Amino acid sequence: MRTTITLDDTLFERAVAITGDHNASSMLTKALEMVVASESKKRLIRSSGKAPEFIIPGRDSRATDPILVAEDENPYNSDKS
Repeated sequence: MRTTITLDDTLFERAVAITGDHNASSMLTKALEMVVASESKKRLIRSSGKAPEFIIPGRDSRATDPILVAEDENPYNSDKS
């Protein structure tokens, strides 16, 4: 999509200094990705009380078998039946 926008020069220069990226298009894309990620996280946090039975597994409960895929019925079950 093409559009014409006005950016705050000081803010843009600060972003360039932090990222090293001088391309306005890629900088804006990164900014939009960050907004989407941030707002998605906020939505998830707000909805967490609506499913009290939902438990976020801790890092220690990750599967150690790299062969497992999302379609596995129970990838965290130690006996593969």
